[in-house]
Amino acid sequence: MVIASPGPFGVYVMTGTSHSPWQVPPEAPAPLGNTPLGTFRYAGDSIRAFVERLRAERRDFDQNLLVITGDHTGPTFGPHPLERLRLPLIPAVPPIARARARWPARPDRTASEVDVLPTIASLLEGDRASAGMGRSLFEAPVTAGIISADTKETFYFKDGFALRYRLSQGQAELLAVDGDAIPPADLSREHPEVASRLTREFLALYETTDRLMRENRLFPIDPGAARPPRAP
Repeated sequence: MVIASPGPFGVYVMTGTSHSPWQVPPEAPAPLGNTPLGTFRYAGDSIRAFVERLRAERRDFDQNLLVITGDHTGPTFGPHPLERLRLPLIPAVPPIARARARWPARPDRTASEVDVLPTIASLLEGDRASAGMGRSLFEAPVTAGIISADTKETFYFKDGFALRYRLSQGQAELLAVDGDAIPPADLSREHPEVASRLTREFLALYETTDRLMRENRLFPIDPGAARPPRAP
């Protein structure tokens, strides 16, 4: 379908194979076996084959932007939660190469999934309306921290700390982020002002996002077109 499309297109592809129950299709090569790592390899091989066909058969390939990202991983190889919370983000092919002059020499700023869409918009030609809490990675970083969560607890990362908050219990712990590790020691008593500030910031962001979603105000909507006219 993508090859046959005569004009501009947008495609969202989800690689469901690289999710539990971690099964590589029987007909696919499996150099790493039918294991979680094997499913990641299969997803990577499939993405490569997709891009190679686009490159060979789409005359406008150099105008296409490919963005690869992911969800929280299931398989882990260490004891620290950062391994599950860090996600890949790979913008590729000609548009990102043309934007290298705008990219910092050492991009060490933090980013989250809410920044993916604004970053894509800033890499495409033309002006696009954008609303929400994310910012393009090519713009100045925002002062807010990063919210990430799993099914049991939520983390708020900022200033070298990770606030671990359990919403169901209203319990907060202040943890240090040390490279790829988050030591389990609660530092709330040593840094009470940091724990209090990060808790207030996290709850403000969380509640604001929840309210905007319930009121359908995350995206710019024309008030006149949001609802059909009432019948007389």
